[in-house]
Formats: sequence, C-alpha cells, structure tokens
Amino acid sequence: FLFSFRDLFGWKANQEIHDTVMRPFLLCIILVLFSLLSKSQGLQDTVIVLPVANITGAKLFLPEEAGMKTTHIDTLVMMEKLTSNLSDLLSENSHVFIKSYGRGAMATASFRGTAPSHTQVYWNGMNINSPMLGMVDFSLIPVYILDDISLNHGTSSIKNGTGGLGGSINLSNRTEWESGLDIKALSAAGSYSTYENFLSVKVGNESLQSKTRLYHSASQNDYTFLNRYNFDIDPLTGGFIYPLDTNKNAAYSKYGVLQEIYLRSKHGAEWSVKYWGQNSEREIPGVASYEGNESDRLNKLSEASHSIVLNRKIATEKYSFDIQTGARIHNMNYYLKNFIPGYGFINSVYSVSEEKSVLAKADYSRYLDNNFSVNTSLQWNYHDVNTLDTVKSEGYESTRNAFSLLVAVRKRFFEHLNTSFMIRQGIIDGVLTPPAPFLGFDLLVAPKFGLIIKGNIAANYHQPSLNDMYWLPGGNPDLKPERGYSSELGAETILKFGNLSLIPDITLFYSDIDDWIIWTYSGKGYWTPQNIKRVVTTGMESSVKITCKIREIEMHASGTYSYTRALNYGDVLVWGDESYGKQLVYIPVHSGNVMVGLEWKNWNMNYQHNSYSERFVTSSNDLSSRSSIYPYFMNDLKIGRKIAFQSFDISAELKINNLFNEVYH
Repeated sequence: FLFSFRDLFGWKANQEIHDTVMRPFLLCIILVLFSLLSKSQGLQDTVIVLPVANITGAKLFLPEEAGMKTTHIDTLVMMEKLTSNLSDLLSENSHVFIKSYGRGAMATASFRGTAPSHTQVYWNGMNINSPMLGMVDFSLIPVYILDDISLNHGTSSIKNGTGGLGGSINLSNRTEWESGLDIKALSAAGSYSTYENFLSVKVGNESLQSKTRLYHSASQNDYTFLNRYNFDIDPLTGGFIYPLDTNKNAAYSKYGVLQEIYLRSKHGAEWSVKYWGQNSEREIPGVASYEGNESDRLNKLSEASHSIVLNRKIATEKYSFDIQTGARIHNMNYYLKNFIPGYGFINSVYSVSEEKSVLAKADYSRYLDNNFSVNTSLQWNYHDVNTLDTVKSEGYESTRNAFSLLVAVRKRFFEHLNTSFMIRQGIIDGVLTPPAPFLGFDLLVAPKFGLIIKGNIAANYHQPSLNDMYWLPGGNPDLKPERGYSSELGAETILKFGNLSLIPDITLFYSDIDDWIIWTYSGKGYWTPQNIKRVVTTGMESSVKITCKIREIEMHASGTYSYTRALNYGDVLVWGDESYGKQLVYIPVHSGNVMVGLEWKNWNMNYQHNSYSERFVTSSNDLSSRSSIYPYFMNDLKIGRKIAFQSFDISAELKINNLFNEVYH
C-alpha cells in the first residue's frame, strides 16, 4: 500500500533562516567528509526516498549527445519497479544482461557481452564500483532511492570516466523546488516471508529543500524447487526421480537511509549534499548438489556502506561550472563455519575487508554559441583497500591514486549534423595511461519524422582490480590493462499516427579488446587471473516504445531485443582449439523483454516478459546438460487501484511473479 500526503501545509523561509542555516551547513559537510575516513559504524536506521516525475516529449537533437547512445529508464517503469532492486529493473527493461545467483543473492551486469567490471556505475557523479572487486552488486541497490537512471552504451561512457568497455550506468537524485510537505509510505508483503517498508519525507521551499528516504526489506527466502542435481533412479523404469527440495540458509535483509539537502543562493549557485548509508546481511545456501546436512555449514556475508557527495553548481547561458567532492566507505565481513562433533562450529573462513574512496572533481563548460561548446573536466580518485582472512592470516593492503583529464569539443554544422570529439587522459599511480579518444556524429536525415543516424568510434582501457593483482592466493601483479577500440552505428525515429506514438531504434556495435582479464584454474588448488590475447564482440540492440489512448484507456508498451556474440580469440596453446572462437561463458546470444501497461480510470494493469537464450558455463561451449544453462523465460503480472482524496492518495496492488510457474535457472 502506498500513502501519499500532498502539500499538507506550505511555508516560507526568510532571509534570517537562510543566513543561520548556511554557515553551520557548510561546516557540517566538511566534518562529515572527514568522519567518513574513519572506521565505519553500523547503521541503526534506514532511510530512502524516490521522487517520481512523468517525462514526455521528443528526444532533443543536441551536439552534447552526438554519437552517444544513451537510454533513460522511463519513470513509468520505475514506478512499476518501485519495490524492486536495480538488478530486476535492468534485466527486465533494458539491454543490460544481469547474471544473478538467485533471489536476494549477488547480481552483476554485462553490457554488450563484456565482464561485470567493464560496467562502470556512478551514483550522483561518484564511481561506486568496488576498487577491490571491480564491480557492483545490483541486488543491493533499491529502485526506491533513485530519481533518474540512464545508461551510456559502449564507449559513450568515456564522458564519465574510463573502464566502461561495455558502458556505464548513471544513478542520480534530484529535487523539485516546491514549497510544502510531502510524505509517502509504502508497505508490502509477499511469499517466503518477504516484507518491505519504505518511507519518504520531503519538506522545503523555493530556496531550501530536504528529502529523507528510509527503507527496510527482509525475506526468509525459503522457496521450494525441483532439485535436478540430487536424484534417484526408478528401479522399474530406469528414469530419474527428482526430489522436491527447499532453499535453506538463504535469508536476506537490508536497510538504509538516503538524506538529501538542496540550497539555492540569490546569485544562481546551487548547493547539494547527499548521504547514502546501508547495511545488509545475506545467508549463502549450499549448492543444489550437496547431499550432506546443510545445518552443519553456516555461510554468511554482511556489508555496510556509507557514501556522501557534495556539489556546488552554477550555470548561465554562456557557461556552467560544477565542483564535486565525495567519500565512500564499504565494509564486508564473510564467514564459513563448519560443525565439528565435540567442538561445535569452527571457522573455516573469516574474511574482513574494508574499502575507502575519496573523489574530487571540477567540470567547466563554455558555450561559444548555440551550436558550439567546449568542455573540460578534471577528477581525482583515491582508493585504499585492506582485506584479511583471519583464519589463514592471508590478505593484502593496497592503494590506488588516479587522475583523469577530459577535453571535449561539440559542434553543429548546417543544422542537420552534430559532431562530438572527446579525449580522456589518465595517470594511475604515477603511470601515464593510454589515451581514450571518442569521435561521434548525429545526422538528422528526416526532420519531419525525427529520423537520426548515429555513429561513433572510440578507444578505451580498463585497469585490473586490486583483487586481480593482489588477491592471496592467486593474484597476478603482472596483469596488463585491457585495451581496445569500439564502434557503433544506429538509427532512431519518432512516428505519430493520431493517438498512437511509436519510438523505435536500432544499433549495430563492434568491439575488439586485447589483454582481456579472466580467472582460470591454476592447477594448484586455487584460481588466478591472466590476460587472454583477444576478445571480439559484435551484435545488435533494438528497442521500441509505444503509447496510445483509446477513449478512457491508456496503453503504454516497450520492448528490447539484443543479439550478442562475444568470442574468445585467446592463445590456442592456452585455451585449446575447442575454446577458440567460442562464446564467452554466461553470455546469452539472444535476450529480450516486453512490458505492456493499461490504465483505465483508477485501475492499472501491467504485464512483464523477460527471456534469455541458452548460456554456456564452459569455454568450449559443451552442449551437455551440465555445461549449459537452458533458456530462461519469466512472466509477471500486476493489478492495482488508486483512490485519491482531497489531501492524500491511497494505492494498492497485487503482483504475481512467475505467472506460468516456469522452471528456471
């Protein structure tokens, strides 16, 4: 149920309040930034907020976006997924493939056939990829705390930073400068003892805004399933007998808080500070083929993170100047305990890890006229990682110091051609990195239909993560950075037929990456990363959005389809002939999704379909049942109703996941 109390009262802040708040506000920000560098503490409360705004209208023909494929997640989609994690939203409504280890478990992203570390994730401009693991767990990011989600496909991610060989995902928060108080509360309950609660409080006026969001979700996650890995053989027929099993030791929970404060001065400058804190705990179940007593093994992962970002921005018709600073702390505690008769539970693994990151960034854009702009951006990132397995006394401590400079020139020619040139140069731990240039164009072919041809060619590189280099045992400090080039060509248009609106697009892409990093078995009892000679990725992305209205019924639909071939062209002496030229593991060749929504008066219904083709789990693409994951199909249905009163709204909805009871991996 969702309760929304709108504008219960309005208020104005006078100049005295402004002056009284401003000085201690700045002092508090400085103190918070320094305090984040100390040992992080567990959170006792959780807060999170999601503002919703409907976005309509045609795509703009801007030089700043020349050659870049950028996808903005529709606010209607975000409303449908309000209680979901970011992993569910992206897998069901974008071209991003999410590799998930199950309900509530780790979920990582693959853009255009690349690895999880090749997708860079930015929260309000700050990179939140783990410097230790190199990736982001999307199952830990609730949609409720986000106001805007956009995807930069391929090397369009260079505008934010390097390393996004597949692309980047931008998560941001914003406010509306409205006076008054707005309160939203949402509570949900579902199967497997699943409970979710969210609260949002927004208060402010035209000069000062405060938004607070709290959230908590938990589940026993004890679903039943047909276990195809433990089976008996029928003595009469010789067929397999699969037992009905229960997902044990798989409970999860998380809670957090997002606090935002926005301030506008008389001179046009905008200040903002955003703090996000979260705690999570997850039990990790044993593999389905385990035949022992699962209560004899305890497997648990606990995480706590604190992130803060401070921005000051001023924008005029001639220029914009944005200064940003931020800090992030992320702690992970993992243990595996085995029961020993006569001794009780003994730690087999007890690992403690801490990551600290600091960001400073300055961005300046100059608009020489309506068709010509120059942009430069300088940023500094510092990372400190300390990890230790206290049982084996193995671990490492390492730092990474990175500077990056971006120069971009955008120009429009003849009203129908936009061009963009960018180049990013970095220095990491005192070593000059390869330059990352980008050249893109947009050609407006048919203004009447908004038909635009887009294309780009660019180079990029990705540094090994600290685990890749220093993990014990198995880290490889001699790894080379991954580097290569990518290109793409696509088209998009907008078609209108009366009350029907149709927005299709299609993109072809090619990527050639050298020194690809992959972990392989060393033969010594552990795994180790190495560079493989070459990986070539080719494919296609297409999508369509449809909206129409028939009398009192409004319909909106969207769909995506991706074709991805990610082929291993590594050294035959290492990989063997059976792996050469084969699809990378876990990457589906075909993937797609469809969402259809209907609204009638105060009723609404939404249908979601998501599917992947077969995925291989061996580099040789063995077709045996144990070496591949068969195609995945999922169907969800939601029905809801909204009741509006004079000063508040009440909404209720029922959602059925896995509508047709599909068996899936």
